[in-house]
Amino acid sequence: MASTRLSVPTLVATFFGVVVLMLGLLLPFSFAHPGTIDKSTSHLASADVPDTGSNFRDDCDQMTLDNVTMVASTTCLDDAGNNRTTTLDIDHCIGLGDRGKIVPMKDGNISEEYWCFRCHLLGDGLWCWCKWIRPPEFPKMMNSVLDLDKYIGCKDGHLHCFGYVGLER
Repeated sequence: MASTRLSVPTLVATFFGVVVLMLGLLLPFSFAHPGTIDKSTSHLASADVPDTGSNFRDDCDQMTLDNVTMVASTTCLDDAGNNRTTTLDIDHCIGLGDRGKIVPMKDGNISEEYWCFRCHLLGDGLWCWCKWIRPPEFPKMMNSVLDLDKYIGCKDGHLHCFGYVGLER
């Protein structure tokens, strides 16, 4: 009688295939196409959108994000042309809007109040999974993306938003 043992790589590939299939069935996929940034308007009136001075994309290196503390860090050029590394708690810059979408908002505190998690940066966009708790009897997880380059600026090498200035490291 022939043995039907499967190799370890085959078992691992099968396991991950099943996980991906289950995620595809369980999670709502309303993603923008990967690699794109959602350019839709926010709930803010144009007068409420912060004056960022310049977009951080123009003067800063690639931004990094601590997923637990929601602190962004990058190195930017100051007015004298020197590199300055600053950190900015982006909880001050974004909040949860309608239907679990992240939006620019002063003192939004998404990591505390609404349970957004798995946030990461893709290009200049912040991608998050957030629990939408309204109505509370039907909570669901929603994915959302926000172009941070529109709402976080760099002035004299410091990241800033809504009047908050990043701390130098």
